[in-house]
Amino acid sequence: MSFRLIVIYVPHKKSIGNPIALVLPDRLGPKESKENIRHDLLPGGSRRDRIMPPPKDVVKIAVQMMGAIPQLIELNQAKPLSAVVKEVCDAWNLNNSERYALQYVDGQQAYITESNRGEIKNGSILQLTTAPDQEAAKLHGGIQSHNLDVKADSLKKLASLSRDVAFAQEFISRNGLSQLYLIVEEDNNIGEVLAHALKAFVQLMEHDFVSWETLGPAFIKKIVSYVNVTPMDASIQQISLAILENMVPTSRALFELVKHEVTLDRLIALLQVMNRQLQLKAMALLIALLLNASDSERKVTVALSWGKLGQVISWPR
Repeated sequence: MSFRLIVIYVPHKKSIGNPIALVLPDRLGPKESKENIRHDLLPGGSRRDRIMPPPKDVVKIAVQMMGAIPQLIELNQAKPLSAVVKEVCDAWNLNNSERYALQYVDGQQAYITESNRGEIKNGSILQLTTAPDQEAAKLHGGIQSHNLDVKADSLKKLASLSRDVAFAQEFISRNGLSQLYLIVEEDNNIGEVLAHALKAFVQLMEHDFVSWETLGPAFIKKIVSYVNVTPMDASIQQISLAILENMVPTSRALFELVKHEVTLDRLIALLQVMNRQLQLKAMALLIALLLNASDSERKVTVALSWGKLGQVISWPR
């Protein structure tokens, strides 16, 4: 049997072509057909139409870290997340991988956990950052600082991270809500410090790890005062109204407290301000009070307020 030499040039982006030599029989024997020719000699291990797609549990992503060259990795979803983080840390020569975690770069920058890692898509961009428990411990200390700048910066970051359930669990487990109670109740905390503290508090409570019924009288009194006092920063009043709205359906006692402390006249006054967001929050609290009132209470409230509300609301005809 004679043989012939075939040279194939395979295009490559960095050169004109890479030669690959195939030695084939000049004539195919009875047991040698085109189907029996070894296609694994071609680049990629098989013919183009036989290339297997990547496993479904592997996603190609980018991981970045400040001051480092980004890594392009294939994330194996079957591998424990702690092992994935360790590999990323090892590539950057970082010790103590348990102190780090992966986090989305865009959107709410949620931490990657075993429960949500399945949402990672091909092309996702993640960042290596401080683990939730480490960040919670750091911010728990920062919000207690006597340095106003450190305190304000810590509360600002706390407000941005509190939407994340993994971080929220860690912060609340360190009795972080109690520290926020103290900040809100202190008379000397105003402006940015108070606004960030209230925002963080609402977002932590929205995870439903702690009941609204646990709020103490001193804290509630402060929240009510932020709604009733004028002038008051609009952002603080908006968050305070949102807190009261969440309290109303929790228990009859809290409903009665809010109804007594925040009068109908005050809510109607807030509906007439120029701030659209403040109007919406006031309306939301009013609706919450009506929904949780008894039939007789609701009729009385509507009867008393109908004329006043008609002056500030354009009812559809």
